[in-house]
Amino acid sequence: MTDPDYGPLMRARLDDLIDHPDTFTPDYSDRYRFLRSHCDNVSAHEAYAINQLLGRDASRGYTELPKAPDLEFPAAHIPDLGYQMGWHFIVGTARATDGREFGVQFMPFTAAILPSALRDQFGLTDIQNQVMEVHLAISPKGGRHYRGIPTMVSGLAGEIELVAKPFRYRAGETFMASADPHGELLPLHIVGKSWDHSGPEPIELGVDFTFTAAKPPFLQGNAGAAPSLAGVGTLYYSIPMMTIGGDGNTLRIGSEIVEIESGEFWLDHQWGTGLVTCNIFAGNPRSEAVRAATALVPAGPGGWDWFMAMFEGDYQLTLATLHAADDPAHFDHTGDDEPVPMEIPVFGSWIDPAGDRHTVLGSLAMDQWVRAEHSPDPEIYPITRIWYPNRWNFTLGDDAPDVMRTFTMSPIVEGGQAGFFAPGVQYSEGAVTLTGPSGVVGHGFAESVGYNLAYAAAVMTIAGLPVTPESLALMDGPRPDFGLKFRAAMHLLRPSARRELDEWKQALTLGP
Repeated sequence: MTDPDYGPLMRARLDDLIDHPDTFTPDYSDRYRFLRSHCDNVSAHEAYAINQLLGRDASRGYTELPKAPDLEFPAAHIPDLGYQMGWHFIVGTARATDGREFGVQFMPFTAAILPSALRDQFGLTDIQNQVMEVHLAISPKGGRHYRGIPTMVSGLAGEIELVAKPFRYRAGETFMASADPHGELLPLHIVGKSWDHSGPEPIELGVDFTFTAAKPPFLQGNAGAAPSLAGVGTLYYSIPMMTIGGDGNTLRIGSEIVEIESGEFWLDHQWGTGLVTCNIFAGNPRSEAVRAATALVPAGPGGWDWFMAMFEGDYQLTLATLHAADDPAHFDHTGDDEPVPMEIPVFGSWIDPAGDRHTVLGSLAMDQWVRAEHSPDPEIYPITRIWYPNRWNFTLGDDAPDVMRTFTMSPIVEGGQAGFFAPGVQYSEGAVTLTGPSGVVGHGFAESVGYNLAYAAAVMTIAGLPVTPESLALMDGPRPDFGLKFRAAMHLLRPSARRELDEWKQALTLGP
């Protein structure tokens, strides 16, 4: 089968955005006309990258987040492809029969190319409307970080499969599959394969795991919505202690196939339309009052830090912190000297041995940093030399168990654990060891998203676009001008708009 041409889809998408701009939103029409002029013979990967260059209004037309989520299991495990994007994110520590430990990340990430009306206009099914990327990374404790190049597949090319009962979700050679005929998630078999091209010779990576037990799912944020505001954001639940069981569990690094004896993992399933806290897939709220208020507030850097921890005594913890507009010194930092220490608040949930969820607040100090000096394929994803956090010191409130009141996360490998999303946006993700006053108290994962903000040139190159000072300027703007701010301020003087804004402020949910 020949590769499908996404050019007609992208031209229609851009025409729709030009012809139907959102109110109280900067005018992206010059950017969209430029993108449209380069939409001939577009591949799935290029279409996906072009979608990352769209403005906030690009979230319009996909399924909106409900005001009152009503997630039910096992139905919630199945991807809802009417939303703009979604992912199943599985991370944890696997132990080999010879005693070695490996941090593993496995993530199928799906994105809808067209909103629903245009999808229907072209006669596409939900699956045909998707592109998927799969991330696979393996970190042998004490060794180096191996990260596969993101694997891209196309629903239009028939490379994506989704079955509800029994659950099966396939992207090319990668899949998640359950044998339960009623749609329950466990036992869950995952198979992933990728290639690390960071060195002179490509290194094959692979995982073949079966998870046979886990704690019950729990809902993040407000009944499973987090972050969420005025129709944009994500639905979100987590499953702690996904435990490897049975025979035949293996991972591969190059020519070596390692037999895995045990392991504990964490699953996050998130899906939604428009990200509230990030500049990729940035969302435009479906409330005019909220859009007007947004136009009056300086844009922040976007991004977050996220953490998973599994402690001795069968306690688990998830924490997050959102990047603030008043802290630019720690983002896009490529100087010779590492950034100064950074101390910020964190929020999240801990899970007790019975599987019950408890909220927690605390503080985080990041006092060591590491450069991103590797790439899974430097010819596609240039080395950025961005500094990322490399040690995390947590202090939580008195309502947390003793084992997690004060602890430190340290990577299990040297040299950093950075990687890329397929369109060219960098992040860092990797396994860590937990230490407290008594010594080692567990293991976990640390994620840093949004430290590399100057990614437009990389995304444009993958999208097949010319990179010039003029085209880069189009991707950097526009900002709300005086006229837009004046109209927004006048709109918010209306009593009905103030009431609407107050209602959404009360409903805002940011995270765990």
